[in-house]
Order: sequence, then C-alpha cells, then structure tokens
Amino acid sequence: MPADVGSGLASNQTPGLVCAHHHLYSALARGMPAPPRTPSGFVEILEMVWWRLDRALDLESIRWSAMLGALEAPERGCTAVIDHHESPHANAGSLRVMARSCAEAGARVSRAAGVEFSVVCGPCYLGIPREMREAEVSIENGVMPQPGT
Repeated sequence: MPADVGSGLASNQTPGLVCAHHHLYSALARGMPAPPRTPSGFVEILEMVWWRLDRALDLESIRWSAMLGALEAPERGCTAVIDHHESPHANAGSLRVMARSCAEAGARVSRAAGVEFSVVCGPCYLGIPREMREAEVSIENGVMPQPGT
C-alpha cells in the first residue's frame, strides 16, 4: 500500500486539476452546422460561430451544457472548472443554473459572466448588471447551490 504524503493522497496520487478557463456551453457546438463559409480570422470565428451560439442559448440549454461539461471534467482529471459564460439573451439566472447543474453532477465550478463584445452597446447589455449582481451576492454569501435548489 502506498504511503500517505500528508495531503490525504497516497504517494502515487495527484490532486485533481483545475480547468482555469472553460466555456461549458461550448459542448453544444459539437452538433452545430458549419458556418456558411470558412472564417478568415478570429473576429469572423466569433461572428460566425461563437456569437451565434451565445445568442441562441436559453436556460435549458445552459443547464444541460453545464451538466455535460461537469460530467466530462473528471474524465480528464479536472475536479474544478472556472467557466467564462456568455449568454446575452439568457443572462438572468444563467450563473445560478450552471452552479446547480455542476453541483448536481458533483463538480466544483467558479462562474464568471462575460460581456459579449458584439452586444456591449446593444439592448442585450441591459441584462448583464443584474446577472453580475447575482454572482456577486453568491460570492459574498458563500452560497454554493445544492442540487434541486
């Protein structure tokens, strides 16, 4: 039997990895149709792929993509995920939905709401401050949503 090295791990074990930048909703891109033409650079990739997906997200798709990412992370050695989330049409409640899905799957997650460059000056921006306040309150109160809450 391997000796204990003081961290609760045996000498032949390593602690879980942390995925320090994830987009859990990217799991949904696996089934997306290809863009109408090949993007010629990073901005076109954002416009033709990622921003299209961002705008199509709703709370149900956020729930299931977070669940899938949380279930896949341990298969790759990650026991914690830091997610950078963008959903301009489903901001209200999205971070809470992700936290619940990840907790239900048994994964630790730290969430961050992004401000999508394509909509910073548009009407979608109006939902972001509320979501950021929601995340801030969760952090201040040390809230870790439990499955089913």
